[in-house]
Amino acid sequence: MHGCTIGIRLLICLALLLHASTQLAQSLEPLHFNYTTDDGLPSSETYEIIQDRQGYIWISTDNGVCRYDGHQFEHFGVAQGLTDRTILFMHEDHRGWIWMNSMNGNFFIHKGDTIVPFAYNQCIQDVRNKFDFVHDFFVDKQGTLHLSLYGFAIMSITADGQCDIAWQLEVKEHSLYGVYAHDDGHLQLSQTL
Repeated sequence: MHGCTIGIRLLICLALLLHASTQLAQSLEPLHFNYTTDDGLPSSETYEIIQDRQGYIWISTDNGVCRYDGHQFEHFGVAQGLTDRTILFMHEDHRGWIWMNSMNGNFFIHKGDTIVPFAYNQCIQDVRNKFDFVHDFFVDKQGTLHLSLYGFAIMSITADGQCDIAWQLEVKEHSLYGVYAHDDGHLQLSQTL
């Protein structure tokens, strides 16, 4: 009889434990928020979101860029140095600078508390009629900007302004080329069809 009581108690404890664990599992839904222009976004049309090494969330929009600190949005637009309002892509480099690419092909850099145009935007504008938009880019540890010009080529611009078309791309309908860096410094291309 004593063994039966222990067995029943064990069974009851197991049932309670299972019940509690299912309740806990059901309450672990992902936490998400929906932010709008009412919350401080400069536009409801967004293109890219990145998180920098300080933990700030950067959001590119058709009305500039904003930085979110977990409580409020800080807007960067024409008054803060962006001469092009529509920013498509962003990347943080090894120095912690945020690079921004506009729909017009120009680049801007957030350094400290200011945004400045990339000194060598003219290299990109010189071939602007040959590509639709900058699809992807990154900045290596030497400060060279490598960019994938959709439908045209991979271009590199060194820190001292040397412009080079690294690869002329084979254009295939609806294909995009991404450009990435390996740890050994070599470039890698990826293609999506």
